[in-house]
Amino acid sequence: QLLTRSQLLALQTVLNARGFDSGTPDGMMGPATLRGVRRYQQSLGLPADGYPTLDLLQRLQ
Repeated sequence: QLLTRSQLLALQTVLNARGFDSGTPDGMMGPATLRGVRRYQQSLGLPADGYPTLDLLQRLQ
């Protein structure tokens, strides 16, 4: 399930707040967001595929 633009914006904002740099929050998936998601996934011991899921967003919130 793909995240909406507002969900992706929230994900980027929370990633940044927790120290996982995802660039300037804009609600669009780019290389910085991909890296931030991967780093967060690695910190949880999850497969670091960089795919932003609703479950990942809920874990961050």
